[in-house]
Amino acid sequence: MLTQLLRLIDVFLGDARRPLIVLLGPTASGKTSLSIEIAKHVDGEIVNADSRQLYKYLDIGTAKITEGEMHGIPHHLLSIKDPDEEITVGKYQEWAFSAIEEVLSRTKVPILIGGSMLYIASITDGYVMERRPNAEISTASARQGTKNEQKKCSYDLLIIGISVPRDALRKRIERRVDEMMKQGWIDEVRSILARGYSPADPGMESHGYREICEYLEELEGGEVGEEIEEAKERLKQRIVTKTCQYAKRQLTWWRKDGRIHWIHTSDS
Repeated sequence: MLTQLLRLIDVFLGDARRPLIVLLGPTASGKTSLSIEIAKHVDGEIVNADSRQLYKYLDIGTAKITEGEMHGIPHHLLSIKDPDEEITVGKYQEWAFSAIEEVLSRTKVPILIGGSMLYIASITDGYVMERRPNAEISTASARQGTKNEQKKCSYDLLIIGISVPRDALRKRIERRVDEMMKQGWIDEVRSILARGYSPADPGMESHGYREICEYLEELEGGEVGEEIEEAKERLKQRIVTKTCQYAKRQLTWWRKDGRIHWIHTSDS
C-alpha cells in the first residue's frame, strides 16, 4: 500500500507547481504515522487540521503527536491557543494559509493532516469566510452555510483518505481510548481544570474531555459511590460511542468528494 501511495505522490509532484498534499480520515485511522512517512519521502512539513490539537494542554485525549514521534519533521499549528479561547473556521483558515505559504516559500511540500471536516474544506474548497462587524464565523454558523463566496483553490491538490471498515475502526477506537486512559487522560483533565479552565470552555467541549469533566463532577459530588472502576468503564464506553458517531459523520462528509484517493485498510 505504502509503495503505491508514494508512487502516486511522486507522479503528482512531477506536475504540481504549488503542491498541497491533504491526508484525511476518521479518528484512529492511522493518519499520524502515515503523514510522517509521506513527509520523509517528499521532504515535507505538516500543517495540523485537527481543531482540538490547536489547543494547549489537550495532549493525551487528542492523540497529539509527541516530539519524539515527529522524527524531526516540522509541524505547524499545534498547541497555539488556550482552552478558553474560541477558534473559528475563518481564523483557522488564515493560520493554515499562512503556514502553507511559509512551507512553500522554503520549497518544501506542505501536508495538511487532520479530521476536522470544515477546517480542511476551508482550505481545499477555497471558501472566503464571511466577515461580520465585531464577529467571526463559528464552526456552527459555517456548517449552516455562512460563507459568502467560493473560489478555485489556489493549490495543486492531492487528497488522500484513509478508509477503515466500521468494525475494525471501532476496535481501533476502543484500543485508543483504553490506552489514553492508561496514559492518564483523566489526570490530564484534572490538571487543565486546576489551571483555572472551565468545563464550559471551548477546548473542553472536545470529544472525551466533556465526558471526563462530567465524570469528575459526579465523583466530587459523591454520585459515583464505591464502584469507581465500573464508573470508569462506563465512561470509556461513552467516549467510544461518541467517537464512533463522530467517525461516521466524518466519513459521510467525505464520501461526497470525488477528488479523494482512498486507501483501504482491513486490519483492526
